[in-house]
Amino acid sequence: LTQELKPYIDAHYPTLPDPEHTAIMGSSMGGLISIYALSEYPQIFGSAAGLSTHWMGTFAPNAHIPLAAYNYLQQHLPAAQGHKIYQDHGTTELDALYAPYQNFVNQIVRDKGYKEQGAQTNFMTRVFEGAGHNEKAWAARLDIPILFLLGN
Repeated sequence: LTQELKPYIDAHYPTLPDPEHTAIMGSSMGGLISIYALSEYPQIFGSAAGLSTHWMGTFAPNAHIPLAAYNYLQQHLPAAQGHKIYQDHGTTELDALYAPYQNFVNQIVRDKGYKEQGAQTNFMTRVFEGAGHNEKAWAARLDIPILFLLGN
């Protein structure tokens, strides 16, 4: 992503390549890799979004995988200054299991200085009642993270 794909896109398309204009987004485990990419390459990605981020790691409730993610985020999530994060989940299908995991991640993000209100808003988290863990549900709300991360 950072050594081949992004440089290629920036070289062949009229992009604004700076972090302020570079976001990464994914759903489910793609949400995990998006937050990881922001954490590992904050000089490249200014923002990241995870739709129905699969913090639990497996398809059954567990503690060890989310705990590893929480510890990683506490150590590596970039400073709030100059970065934005969007997270969400639904309430049906696999997403019905996500609330406790996402709530914990939300607190880590807040503890790192990200703000949900005011002039310096750089964090948004949402719960979509009745939405499931599927492409149709993600497509129905895709505009929200795009507008939040990149503006109009």
